[in-house]
Amino acid sequence: MTMQVVPPTSSLVMGLDGGGSKTVAVIAFRDELGSCKEIARAESGPSNVLTSDDAKQNIIDAIMRVQTMANDALGFEPRMSSSCFCLAGAGRKAIVQVWRDLIARQSIGGETLITDDAEPVLRQCGPRGASLAVISGTGSIVVGRCTNGGRVRCGGWGPLISDEGSGYDVALNAVRQASLHEDGRLDCPAIHRQVIDFFEGQCFTDIIPKLGSLGRQEIAQLTNQITQLDGDIDHPEARVLLQSAGRQLADLVQAAKSRIEPIEENIPLAMAGGLLCQSLTVRKSMLDELQQRNVMVEAMLVDDPVTGAVMLAADAIG
Repeated sequence: MTMQVVPPTSSLVMGLDGGGSKTVAVIAFRDELGSCKEIARAESGPSNVLTSDDAKQNIIDAIMRVQTMANDALGFEPRMSSSCFCLAGAGRKAIVQVWRDLIARQSIGGETLITDDAEPVLRQCGPRGASLAVISGTGSIVVGRCTNGGRVRCGGWGPLISDEGSGYDVALNAVRQASLHEDGRLDCPAIHRQVIDFFEGQCFTDIIPKLGSLGRQEIAQLTNQITQLDGDIDHPEARVLLQSAGRQLADLVQAAKSRIEPIEENIPLAMAGGLLCQSLTVRKSMLDELQQRNVMVEAMLVDDPVTGAVMLAADAIG
């Protein structure tokens, strides 16, 4: 393996992005101009402490794996000048303390920042200034950054209260439509079949006990089957489901933008999360709806949030 050489004026930084589906850690070196070059990248399982029993172990696994890979690449044990951990649920003080105690035991070195998983998405809109981030994966949320650095949020209250436009929400709506088809109240045979197949049933009644035994993240995977139906002219009901999700996300974006201070006409909107990254229909529906409402944004797709975590770690060095 060819060793990578870290310039003497550079600093090592670590960024970690942890959510409901996976955890990604990156070690990079930051040069004197503030640019970062990736040295090592590692993944582990979900790290949302609210939904995953293995969250703590997955964080540790991601850190250890990326450190080992960086060690192999550099030829010495890496010590960070700064690290940024962007974790689902970290908006709650009690959860932040759990993560802080866990991370402190990993002997990473340097300053450690802990933020929620929306911050690295916002950061990719730029280091400062008004911006919005809409995230739709297993769950959904919109966060905004005001010009003065203040934050606003809309949605993201969890599946029992508010997860509109999320993968989990689309999956549940598909199950509801399948039930209506079963009753003869709606004609959507393709969705009905996809739901039964996803839960490995022979008929619709077979899925009921399985639905109750699966977690939110597992159920949200049904949305992948719905997106596969999208575009089939014989099954427009799949597109209707995804378009509805897009309009719900537009509601969240509009509400969040109305609270950005000072009010600006056209601000960056970063789009992230599995559903938004995978479904053009959801993105287009959301953006078309915003345009019709005269809510002006400059949309960009963020398919690698951990890059924003690395940027935040580099920013902390000054």
